[in-house]
Amino acid sequence: MGGVLIIGGYESKYYIGQLTWVPLIFCRWWTIQVDAVGAEATLEEPVSAMLDSGTTTITGGSDSVRRLYDGSAAQYNESLQCWTSPLDSVPGLPPLTFRIGGNDFGIAAEDLVVPGSVVLSYTAAATFEVDNATWVYLGLCGGGSSPPDWILGDVFLQRYFTAYSFTSARVGLAPSNPLPHQ
Repeated sequence: MGGVLIIGGYESKYYIGQLTWVPLIFCRWWTIQVDAVGAEATLEEPVSAMLDSGTTTITGGSDSVRRLYDGSAAQYNESLQCWTSPLDSVPGLPPLTFRIGGNDFGIAAEDLVVPGSVVLSYTAAATFEVDNATWVYLGLCGGGSSPPDWILGDVFLQRYFTAYSFTSARVGLAPSNPLPHQ
């Protein structure tokens, strides 16, 4: 997926609907409040989340991510420090949803699958085999417990247009408009 960088404004042709504007709670790292996070379960307590184009995955506190995916086919891989799933179970995984500014921003399970790329510091193939089953890496990692609580990296940002307003100390989010490559 490609992207566009516009400095000094934004163009509505790159997103669908209206921007949801939310204030920054920490300007230095473009950190916002997320009102709830949901998947197999829903965590209703507000958390902080940094919008970071330098992070490939979505990263949350290990305990939080475990609570969200407990009971699903997804499993935490200790050695890779990321979540994995049997390939044939991906369609049955719940979407990961972030409630921001009163709106839900969801990531379908299929969109969490990391194609052949770098996962953390490990070079990863798109799939790997365990007991004659094909597994995939999910763009979801467990991290530490220090602020911010979550990092919304490329897995999130590729699906949502993000307008950063430094002068107003806020961020605007809306579903990206899939435009043909120019």
